[in-house]
Formats: sequence, structure tokens, C-alpha cells
Amino acid sequence: MTTIGTRMTPTATTTTTTTTTVTTTSTGTPGDTPSTPVSEVMASTDTWLATVSSHTTDAPRETAALYADDALFWGTVSEDPRTTNHDVLSYFEYFARLRGLRIVEYTPCVRMYNDIGLNAGTYTFQYESDTGTATVSARYSFTYLAEEGSVPYDIIEHHSSVSPTAPAALVASDMAVVDASDEDLETPPPIMSAPMSEEDIISDCYDATQVWIDTVTSGSDTAPEDTTALYSKRALFWGTVSEGLRTTMTDTRAYFEFFARLPNLSVVEYTPVCRAHGHNMAINVGSYTFEYGEEGHKQTVVARYTYMFQLAEDAGEEGGAKWLIVNHHSSVRPIEDPNRPIMPLELAAIDDARSGMHV
Repeated sequence: MTTIGTRMTPTATTTTTTTTTVTTTSTGTPGDTPSTPVSEVMASTDTWLATVSSHTTDAPRETAALYADDALFWGTVSEDPRTTNHDVLSYFEYFARLRGLRIVEYTPCVRMYNDIGLNAGTYTFQYESDTGTATVSARYSFTYLAEEGSVPYDIIEHHSSVSPTAPAALVASDMAVVDASDEDLETPPPIMSAPMSEEDIISDCYDATQVWIDTVTSGSDTAPEDTTALYSKRALFWGTVSEGLRTTMTDTRAYFEFFARLPNLSVVEYTPVCRAHGHNMAINVGSYTFEYGEEGHKQTVVARYTYMFQLAEDAGEEGGAKWLIVNHHSSVRPIEDPNRPIMPLELAAIDDARSGMHV
């Protein structure tokens, strides 16, 4: 099931009631239908938005409490992934205390994979800085463990990044690629239900990520097509320089017609952290460094990533099981981005001050 729409979510500083417009594949309207996993994922994100912008003394701790103990988190200005609740709390001691923090735009896209809920889209924050009102337009992906009766759902993965400006070559690729493979986005492929050990899932997660790296950097004529085939038809994808969320195979293929054809593309550094969820899902977060260009004119891009993989039955052309990417968020490392909107020095100071603390 997929939900796409624009929501203006009230915060602690909002006094007017706003109208919510949501386009959904379900029948009826959000106001007269019973609760569903999709609506509960939306409600869970609404809770996060309201909590982080509540301006209460406990806002940082209450926001961090929305994350699972083993959650993986890339904050908008994080230089390293946050892999413990202590690290997550440190981030919100910085972010949730920005003066006058509020959400002025939020555009979600929700997809369900059994007990895993994905919500990806954009949100725009405003806060008061020493020089006036600052506006931060950002891309996000939340992954939730959708356990019945536990709304708000626990966040098990969150990646937030500043919205980039797409290069002209990517814009041209988006306009040029035409494909007819976007049918049946609502029906997920059958998943493997046979138990796998956590150790085996994590090992497969590392292997599946390496397959992606090898494929996208192969330099072959079919590299864009072959890379796209590693994604579920229902995947949600934020490419490193994507201005818009990619929700179809056509969108994904267009990105790799640009990216996988960069001359002499290679990965020169890769630092992964993999975690298993259930018997058929795995998350990998970390950083990778790309290099491309002709000798003597090499360009380097240091980026942060999040992959979520699902083990699906009969996903390959030859049958059998295959790990498919259902969520991928890639973003330039903040320190490498000259347009980063908020200086992370204050965050670094908080991290340093809390480095010896335990919560």
C-alpha cells in the first residue's frame, strides 16, 4: 500500500488549524476510515514532528525515546552515523533546542513491507538564528517497526539530508529515460519466510551492498540497467543529488543512466554497519567515497548512505531468492557541502561534552 501527499503538521508554536490533503490507494478518506498500518506510520511521523519542535525542556529526550534501542540514524548535519540511543539523544540536545524550531512543509510517501513501514519524502524546518529566520529544506527516510498496538511505532532507521541541486546531466537523464516497468507498485514480491540466523542475514547484507558497488562501478554498457535491477519495483530512493524522491523503476533507471555512466567511477572507501530485522530484512548504514573523471582531473564525493534490503522469493530471472533494495538514501557528507545551512560545531561540542555520560 502506498500513500503520497502533502501534510502541514501543527507544532507547539502553530496556532492555526491546517488542512491535510492526502492521496491514497485506499478507499474513503483519512477521516472516515479505520486505522491502518499506513495511517499509523503517518501518525508515528506526525508524533516525531510534533515532539522535536515542541520546545519543551524534555524535547530532546522525548524525541530520542521514539527511536528503537538499536536504531541507526543519520542526522541532517551528522558526520558519522548514530548507532546508540546515547548518540541519538546527543543529536537532539542540539537540534530540538534550535530557537523557534518549526516544521513548515512535510510531503510523505509511505510503503509497507509486512511489519516494516517506510516513510520517505521532504520536510522544511525554520528556526531563529542570530541573523534572522533560517530555513532548511531537507529530504528524509524513516523506517518503522510496525508492531500492532504500539503506535507511535519505533523508528529503526532515520536518514535526513539537506536537499541538493540536481546537476544538469541528471535533469537531462530524467527527461530522456522512458520505460514501461512501473506496473504493480502496490503488490510487494513474495518474501522468504524460512528462518535465517542473524549472522547469516548480516553477512548477506554486506554481500548485497558489495554487489551494488561492483555493479554501479562496472563501467559496462548495461550498468544502469543492471544496477536498477537490484531495487524492488516499490523501492524508495534518494540519490545523492536527487531533488525529488524516486519511487518507480523508471525514476531509478534515469538516475543510474546519469550516475553509473560517470567516467571511471569507482568506490575508494566504504565503511558499513549492518543490522538484521526479522528473518528477511536488513539495514546497512555508513559512508562511501566515490571517485570519477579522467586521470589528472579526478573528482571525489564523500557520501553517507542507508540501504534497507528485503529477501524476496523468485525475484531473480532464474528464480530463487534475492536481496532487493527497498529503501536507499544517499547524501553528501555535511562537511563536504559548502551550502550546509547550520554549523555543526555546536553539535560537535555537545557530542564531546556527553562522550563520558551514560543514559
